[in-house]
Amino acid sequence: MPHPSEPRFPLRLFMKYAYCLLLIFVCAAAGYAAEEAKLAPFERAAKSGGGVACVARPEYAEAAIALAANNRWVVHVLLPEKKQMADVRQKAEQAGVLGRNLYVEQGTLDRLPYADI
Repeated sequence: MPHPSEPRFPLRLFMKYAYCLLLIFVCAAAGYAAEEAKLAPFERAAKSGGGVACVARPEYAEAAIALAANNRWVVHVLLPEKKQMADVRQKAEQAGVLGRNLYVEQGTLDRLPYADI
């Protein structure tokens, strides 16, 4: 058990997760032209130590599923259309990651469902 003066969630670990989340958001917003360039950050992230990611663009759904195959990652996919959400859920279920470490919801980036702001 940690000493009472030590934080329950170490700042270094929090910053690592925050950096990974920021990386995914930046990559999702960048809109690279080439498919390989779009997926490169996900491929690098999948080989890393793990983290938390929010993916909010349907063209990254396959990459999000691949990222979730690394059980050290928790991936939240947030899609604006119900059909997109259903398609991604079906693919994620087939890949065996839905509800394990990949979660899919309908919504937009106007307001993240887990943000207190």
